[in-house]
Amino acid sequence: EYGMRFPEKLNGMFAIALMMLTARAPDTGIILLLGSLLFGQLIRVPAGAIAAELTVTDTLLPIVLGGWLLALLRRPSKGSRRRLIVPGVIAVLGVLAAVLPGALLAAERIPVAEWLTALAYAGRLLLVIALLPLVAHVTRRRSLAAAGVLLVGTLLAFLGFLQLGLFPAQSPSVVVSATCARVPFLPCPLAGWDPHPGRLFSTWLDPNLLGGFFV
Repeated sequence: EYGMRFPEKLNGMFAIALMMLTARAPDTGIILLLGSLLFGQLIRVPAGAIAAELTVTDTLLPIVLGGWLLALLRRPSKGSRRRLIVPGVIAVLGVLAAVLPGALLAAERIPVAEWLTALAYAGRLLLVIALLPLVAHVTRRRSLAAAGVLLVGTLLAFLGFLQLGLFPAQSPSVVVSATCARVPFLPCPLAGWDPHPGRLFSTWLDPNLLGGFFV
């Protein structure tokens, strides 16, 4: 098939539009990222050629990062840019030093898909680390992040207790199938869930990821 399909073009245009919006109004990036946390792993986005699926947060991370970098480059002052270079290089080298040796040693013993998944976690970590100094330099209402974490955390806790009341001893796959049976327009990724019956996992469908968010 010649060229990109229409949905791919539409997704690309939507991503560019979000990036431009984040560049012009950096506070929007905080709202997008924190709002995307509510979807957790309930909605998964295909990763194209890679045999994996991304969360909504995964897809928004590089978009917001690109928008904030554009917002930083638009500023006439170069002092803030210099202050970001050294911590950024140290962070990148630290993550690579922590991840690459183990990944290279395990490359021959694990399937390629699992090896790429391990590297994807390092990629997510690098994106989040890059966001931390940028949010302090490009956003205007810094209290928005703290208020947003409190609001999203409260909503996740409420949804988690609601899930615990409706499905007190069920695994995530059962919860997803039951939810999709009641709300048919939602996607139903029934495969790939860890069995966590009787636990509070809310929309993340994984208590470890939800606990990591609260920490």
